[in-house]
Amino acid sequence: MEYDSEILLIEAYFEDRLTPDEKKEFEQRRLEDFDFQKKVEDYLSIFRSIKESEKEDFQNKLKDWDDEIGSKSKTTKFPAYMKYAAIIILLIIPIGLWQLGYFSNDLSTNEAYITYYSPYEDVITQRNGDQVSLFLEGMEEYNNKNYEKAIEILSSFTAENPQSDMAKIYLGISYLETDENNAAISIFSDLKSNANGLPKELSHWYLAMAYLKTDNIVEAKNLLNSISESDHIFSGKADKLLSRLE
Repeated sequence: MEYDSEILLIEAYFEDRLTPDEKKEFEQRRLEDFDFQKKVEDYLSIFRSIKESEKEDFQNKLKDWDDEIGSKSKTTKFPAYMKYAAIIILLIIPIGLWQLGYFSNDLSTNEAYITYYSPYEDVITQRNGDQVSLFLEGMEEYNNKNYEKAIEILSSFTAENPQSDMAKIYLGISYLETDENNAAISIFSDLKSNANGLPKELSHWYLAMAYLKTDNIVEAKNLLNSISESDHIFSGKADKLLSRLE
């Protein structure tokens, strides 16, 4: 069924089993497809519930959910695919996914930044040919790692298009790449407060990276803990990173 394949796809994404092209397609779909984004959020919510409760107790919840689905009540809005998502997660737990944060060796803030930071891939222009020309120019420079030029162009674009949160993400990353860390922190902090969906989650992660880069361990840990304790795309990475910070 469709929801089976979509849940397997979501699982593969969070287990880092997709190819770079498949990751781009997945992330682009999150931006464009509200229903798919909701399923991703539901998946993360289920996984978080499993982590925060005993496995046996959660299996009992599945039976209750199954009864609710089977009743076909006109008043219930519980999506059937969530039960199947939970079952899939429970099946993969013995393999090791349950053990998030398995690294034990400590990292300094600089080592953590080097280990966990990487520029976010272009998931926009390579799929949409109808993007504004100025944005395309900026992303071409970004993709070619000409970050100073990317800053110049993307700054102009975001000034004219303040609603373009993804452009701001790439601009903030370009600032990180050129060691203009305060500018990056300013952009990501604003997005953290005002953006939604994928741009908001990306701003959380890259703001944490910026704090690590500037040796602000207190703010970095506070933000990583917030990411770890929420239904967040980077919750797994945040768990692992927190377990390794000195």
